Amino acid sequence: MIYILGRGAVYPEKNEDGTELRCPKPDIKEFMHPKESRRLSRIIKNGILAGMNALKDAGLEKPDAIVTGTGLGCLSDTVKFMNSLLKFNEENLNPAPFIYSTHNTVGGQLSILTGSKGYNSTFVHRGLSFESALKDAMLLFEDGDLSTALVGGIDELTDEYMKIAKRMELHKDHLPGEGGAFFVIGKEKKNALACIADLKLFFKRDKDAVLKAFNGFVDKNQIDTENSILVSLSPLKSSLNWKKVIDPREKTGEFMTASALAVNEALDMLENGEKTVVVWNSFLNMENSFILLERV
Repeated sequence: MIYILGRGAVYPEKNEDGTELRCPKPDIKEFMHPKESRRLSRIIKNGILAGMNALKDAGLEKPDAIVTGTGLGCLSDTVKFMNSLLKFNEENLNPAPFIYSTHNTVGGQLSILTGSKGYNSTFVHRGLSFESALKDAMLLFEDGDLSTALVGGIDELTDEYMKIAKRMELHKDHLPGEGGAFFVIGKEKKNALACIADLKLFFKRDKDAVLKAFNGFVDKNQIDTENSILVSLSPLKSSLNWKKVIDPREKTGEFMTASALAVNEALDMLENGEKTVVVWNSFLNMENSFILLERV
């Protein structure tokens, strides 16, 4: 069994015209001096805020491993660097945007702040980026390589992304969003917030195959659909007969690692008395994942 020992999250807020959800300016003075953080982009600061708060919540200073999931990485820094290439004809460039533009920057910054020199990896698997990071950490626990891990998913919304998304009509049903959440997971049950009882990643897009896989997940874990909550980002949820179904995207918006915030929402429900919550992720009806969370 794998247990969630602490959590930290950064949520977006709806903009003035109600067309998208973006996170407010993060305050990370508690974890980093303003002189050090002034060059950091919003996604890096959000990752630091969520990750360090998760460690604080768990009472842990340094995790054995840091595993991050992100769909698009540090997009604003990438755009900033590419624009400087064009503006200055590839000469006399500021190296900071290039340094911070890599997908693993959030995990690297958390490693520096915590002094963690162990396993550190970032997964970029579109809508399953967070779940891939979580699965990787769970496999490390099975191998007996660590006792605690900081695992999270985070993405940012940029003007450039919005232009492309509108042209491709990506967000027809839900507003685009951003944000992220990190969780400290471990093998010890003591003081745990919840238990991750099962996790399944499913890569087929066929509707019938997806429903069959989900129902198989429910049967395998003997989930009582009458008394469990389904937190679903999938449009296929309307095909089910669950009594309690919640779509977290009303609060989080839609982005590649929104499932990390969905898991955080599920933890709120478990703390409020629910016994079992299933998180079903499906970004833009692509790959699917099922996460079973149980109250300890």
